[in-house]
Amino acid sequence: MTVALRFFLFIFVVLNLALAGVLIAGFFQWQPAVQVIETYWTQASYMSPEWWIGLAAVAVWALISLLFLLPAFKPKKKPKEKFVSSSLSSGRVDIPFHTIENIAYRSAITRQGVTDVRVTCTKKQDNQVALHLKVTPNERTPVQSLSSDIQETVKQDVERIAEVDVSSVDVSLSKRAAGEQGRQARVQ
Repeated sequence: MTVALRFFLFIFVVLNLALAGVLIAGFFQWQPAVQVIETYWTQASYMSPEWWIGLAAVAVWALISLLFLLPAFKPKKKPKEKFVSSSLSSGRVDIPFHTIENIAYRSAITRQGVTDVRVTCTKKQDNQVALHLKVTPNERTPVQSLSSDIQETVKQDVERIAEVDVSSVDVSLSKRAAGEQGRQARVQ
């Protein structure tokens, strides 16, 4: 929820409480509340400034009420899940991207020298995906051999388990944050 929407919602709630208080006080014959209601609605002459103020207040109030009421009836849309389709002799299997990303993550994180992995999957063709892995290696790990090892094992595991073709496995290496290196150095 944005700050502006929260602000308007707060103002709306405060005004609703004030209006409810005036109406409740009017029901219990509290004289100042009754006088306020009478001044604006019964004694205001047609087209007088008080009449226009009352009309404007009611119009703004109705508009704000509708603006806050309409989204309550609007159904929320679920984000459409992305799939890779795999055709079989008896039909077709839809494999969600998050399943393929999970397989790639588990395959890459088990490599020695890997501390963190982020995986994104994109669809190339009907039964083909491309994987992009952002890997955070250990400081003492040779990155060239680690990258090629990750590419091979991730491609083999995804093709074997999910039975989809992997067109490419792109590996990019990222550094650890300075704070993490400092904490790691103190622990060792």
